[in-house]
Amino acid sequence: MSDSPARDRSARRAHVVLSVALVLSGAAEATNSPWGGDFWEHAAVVRELAAHPVAPRHPLLDLPTPHPLFTPYHLALALVVRATGTEPAAALGFAGVAILTLLSIAIWRFARWWVHDVAVAPWLLLFSLFLWGHAPWRWSGFLHFGILGKTAAYPSILGLSLAILALASSSRYVAMPRARHLWTAGALATSVVLVHPFSAPLLWAGAGAIAWQALRDAPRRAGAVVLAVAAGTVAALAWPYFSILGLVGASGVAYDAQQWPVYERFLERTLPILLALPLLAARLRSDRRDPTSITFAGLSALVFLGLVTGKYSLGRTLPGAILMAHTALADWTASRAVPWLASSFRRSRLRAATVSLGALVIVSAAAANFKDAWTLCIPRRVDALAPFDFLRRTVGPSDVVLTDFKTSAVVPAVRGRVVAVNNALPFVEDAALRRLDVIAFFLTQTPDVERVRILKRYRVRWVLLNHSTLRGPSGLEPWLRSRGRAIYEDSRFVLIDVGEVSEV
Repeated sequence: MSDSPARDRSARRAHVVLSVALVLSGAAEATNSPWGGDFWEHAAVVRELAAHPVAPRHPLLDLPTPHPLFTPYHLALALVVRATGTEPAAALGFAGVAILTLLSIAIWRFARWWVHDVAVAPWLLLFSLFLWGHAPWRWSGFLHFGILGKTAAYPSILGLSLAILALASSSRYVAMPRARHLWTAGALATSVVLVHPFSAPLLWAGAGAIAWQALRDAPRRAGAVVLAVAAGTVAALAWPYFSILGLVGASGVAYDAQQWPVYERFLERTLPILLALPLLAARLRSDRRDPTSITFAGLSALVFLGLVTGKYSLGRTLPGAILMAHTALADWTASRAVPWLASSFRRSRLRAATVSLGALVIVSAAAANFKDAWTLCIPRRVDALAPFDFLRRTVGPSDVVLTDFKTSAVVPAVRGRVVAVNNALPFVEDAALRRLDVIAFFLTQTPDVERVRILKRYRVRWVLLNHSTLRGPSGLEPWLRSRGRAIYEDSRFVLIDVGEVSEV
């Protein structure tokens, strides 16, 4: 812990300012409804859990099958939605702002107890947001400013925040062995495993590194940390909404195929972060049991293992490794670079001007790297679901809607079920067949008999044509109109009731 109260107060003020700016920017982005992709799946999960909190069905498909997003987080949001009548998408937007607040608190506590220097906190938050290479990953779980406002409500950000808090609690127990810190670490471990399993390796690797360091002077405390995190992990097996072990067994191949982009353009996206490598090596030379370096090495090994084995899901542990690299850089900045810069400013005006110019260039480059995100920080009150309001008036809660994959991602967030989505679907044995059937239905050369069989196979009540996603002329719409009734149509959508379609 720092021995300078003035330095700590300055760090606290800086961290509060950055945190408030982050939360406000997240709230402003939420008014633009920048949602897409997986966000609608989360909204559909919340909608289903709100309607059936005790015995939910699959939120996307007309199946009595569990879903891996039936997490404590989604259940808590669903109960709020059920009690207040808030729309699931809006509830997720509010939750995102709360999670950004939790993230900033987690980083502060992490700096205080893991690094033992609160002056690291504002730098770690700043680096996590902006110190990235060109065009960083547009994936949930990564903490950079370009994507965080869009994914703040995702369980990946919550899981990462909870893992950071769990590591802070574990470190605090080693320094101050009080039972509440241990219980907190164990409870957070359970939450991390259930909310976002991809964040669990950060927790496990970090807890192991803490224990390894503590084993030297406090072996009992080291053992207690390991037992608490292990017990919390095992406790997650009791979750009734889905099986963690079943998820691991069912999702391997399905998820691996979708995680390959984590390894694309790797050096380009991480180049500034790689500056931490010599710092991490120096930390290890200074202390062979340095938790930051050991955790980074363990998670980096997992990322590399995923590349060489084709288990690309292991690449999703990359945000944890990057967090440790940013931690090393933030620690060095707070303890070495800032004092040196302060001294340089006092000694030489030329050096001060040079450093200021360099800082301006770095800040400008970072800002330009995230130029798309800045425009979203202007509040606009955009409702992304407004074009789909007609579904609420026409489609029943369990009606099956057959539409293209892009539209299928949104439909269950509003009303009804779909035949298939492009996302991986653990626990759904015929997920691949469903995707092939959707593709076949919209192909021009598919025989009418086969289309009828697809409609009957999935008990389709509605076909939704989205003219913005259909390519080229097709005889599908006239065929559907001849066998069903167009209940709703506008310049973009045509919703056709095919509930009574018969064999050709």
